[in-house]
Amino acid sequence: MKYRIGYSIKPLRTDDGLVIFTDGTNEIMPSEKSCVDYGYKWDRENGVCVIKNNTNTNVSAIISNGYNKILGRGNKTGGTVDNSIIAGEGNRFEGQNKNVFVNGNKNLVKSGVFNSSIVSGDDNCLVNDVNNSTIVSGVGAISIRDNETVIGGFYTDGLLRDAVAKPFTCQTSQFMMQLSLNDTTTLTSLYAANGDDFISVHSNSFIDFTAECMATGDGLSKFSSGILTGKVSVGSNGLPALQTSTYTHKANGGSNPFGAHTFYLSTSGSQLTIKTQGISSERVVFTASVKLTEVIHDSSIIL
Repeated sequence: MKYRIGYSIKPLRTDDGLVIFTDGTNEIMPSEKSCVDYGYKWDRENGVCVIKNNTNTNVSAIISNGYNKILGRGNKTGGTVDNSIIAGEGNRFEGQNKNVFVNGNKNLVKSGVFNSSIVSGDDNCLVNDVNNSTIVSGVGAISIRDNETVIGGFYTDGLLRDAVAKPFTCQTSQFMMQLSLNDTTTLTSLYAANGDDFISVHSNSFIDFTAECMATGDGLSKFSSGILTGKVSVGSNGLPALQTSTYTHKANGGSNPFGAHTFYLSTSGSQLTIKTQGISSERVVFTASVKLTEVIHDSSIIL
């Protein structure tokens, strides 16, 4: 079959009623629009493309064969979803997702999410373009950062407090940041694993910030370590405001110790950053294991 005008994918083959598309190289699952435009039928319950007058009623079993495995009712996939597993009911994938695992109910995987998971829980969300992230458990947790682990989200619709309270969720997020310097330049931001030199924040939130920081150098023969803490509020405009920040030096050692090196928590515009400064002309690696305890108001607008 030829490509339709405006499309870079087309039907490749059928598998017991399920229609498999290709982009010329890979076998993929089409979106609802692509399916219908090529003259096939969209199975809304399972979120897949099937031939018209399909007599196979066990479409979920077909989906499990080599592409996605969907267990449960009311799960929906849009766009292209590859190599993913969904277990539960009412979960939704927006499309352009690959290698995603979801276990629970009414979870949302937004477009562009790769290599990520919701291990268990309900009403959780992996937002657009998040990669290599995991929501471990809970209800109403939201992952907005690459390479983070979110723990223990739970939310309320306000009825637990008073009749006019707004919805909110609370959660803990953990991830790593690092920087390598071989000079004594001005303050420089540490980098996340995806290359960002800042920490993404939720609008309408309050953050209790803790980072275990370390500087190592000279073949790991010397080090300096400490704890960076702070309180950050974020308004509806997404701009973080630093309320308090303290760095406490804990230890240093080695044959030629650095001494009490310092890390700083900083805000500028929409960015929250960890900064430090090079120590000497030798190569020094700076690392921070970051833990955020977050209270996020109006989180329901994301789900």
